[in-house]
Amino acid sequence: MKNIGHFIKEERIRQNLKQSFLAKGICSISYLSKIENHDIQASDEVISLLLKKLNKDIDRIRILSHEEEKILKEELLEIYEVITINKNQIFAIEKIKSIEKKFSSILAGQNLIIYKNLVVLRLFLSLGDKENCEKYIDKILKSEYKLDEFQQYLFFKLKAIFFYQYQNKKMSLYYIEAIDKNYILSPIEEADFNYVSGLIYLVNNQIIDAIEKLNLSAEYFSKNFHMKRAVECYISIGIAYKKANLIQKSENNYLLAMKIVNELKLNEFKGIIYHNIGSLYSLKGDSKRAIDYYRKSIENKQDNSEKLVTVLYILKELIKHKSTETEQKYWIAFGEKICDTNKLFQCEYENHFSIFKELLENRLSEKTIKKSLNFFKEKQDYEHLSYYNNIFGEYFFNKGRYKIAANHYKNAYFYLGGNKFERVGNH
Repeated sequence: MKNIGHFIKEERIRQNLKQSFLAKGICSISYLSKIENHDIQASDEVISLLLKKLNKDIDRIRILSHEEEKILKEELLEIYEVITINKNQIFAIEKIKSIEKKFSSILAGQNLIIYKNLVVLRLFLSLGDKENCEKYIDKILKSEYKLDEFQQYLFFKLKAIFFYQYQNKKMSLYYIEAIDKNYILSPIEEADFNYVSGLIYLVNNQIIDAIEKLNLSAEYFSKNFHMKRAVECYISIGIAYKKANLIQKSENNYLLAMKIVNELKLNEFKGIIYHNIGSLYSLKGDSKRAIDYYRKSIENKQDNSEKLVTVLYILKELIKHKSTETEQKYWIAFGEKICDTNKLFQCEYENHFSIFKELLENRLSEKTIKKSLNFFKEKQDYEHLSYYNNIFGEYFFNKGRYKIAANHYKNAYFYLGGNKFERVGNH
């Protein structure tokens, strides 16, 4: 039965079964591996037993014709294009379920299975589902089938997005630059590739390349009325200009993004735009207006994890300008209240709030310093390693403990030197 080995392998992996479990009582693990990789033609009896263990009825498994495979491939690529344009999470969840259900009852060629796995990987990336992303990357890597030119392009691009999302900027840059630049893409795919490249260049501090790619992407999305994508581009361009210390150009792009948001009622972007405008006023030294915009940002954000990001910026602003104890206590309590709703938030932010609370009481404990720095090191969060080492340096300097202060200042400078990762957009 053509492609039955691929079907068994896909179904086994989908059900999270090990080869040892499936093979037990039927055949050896090495023999099952040969079946799955089409290195051997197993008997009908062995195939039947394997399918029965997978709870699959051989009579209900349909063999696709060449024409049917072609149509299904086109459907998969249409799904890929829709999620590229809209990045709708409800759509992603529905399509993952429907794709997996469809492929659980058909025998498809390995080329089509690769396309299926690439599209499902793209859908999981839009959901930020790290575990399933890793699972599908592994499935594609372990495939015996050689990827065609477009599949190779997609795989490298999706791996670049994966490493970007999980803050491995060097690997994201490696994969985006490993893509064959001579490969001809559809206009919309080229625009998305430029956007992804722009974000990755931006976090790797290749600012000129980032602005060039993001402008190309913005031009296409604006002209073709994909305005949500255009807004994402203008926000990212604003961040790029801010990194280049071109404050007015940065502000112009944020204001352009806000103009589109207001005209089209794309209110989900208001929070991030207000946050970034606030950061510009912080750079200008206008703390009052910075905090005003940070407040607006929190008011317009729905996602609690995004609110916590802005709470940290407010606390940093308050500490920088030595504001009242009441204000600092309010925002620490505000952040901790959000953390109480989610253990993941607690794990992520408890170190921040512990430091701010102890600074308020003018008593930084060695335990808190060690615990927080170890946490940020494990996360490779170089931005906060630099920030807090600087804070600790200032604290110990004011206490007259100059040697300890010098060590913290030295570490702050070290982590600042090109290691900072600033996540600037989602994908």
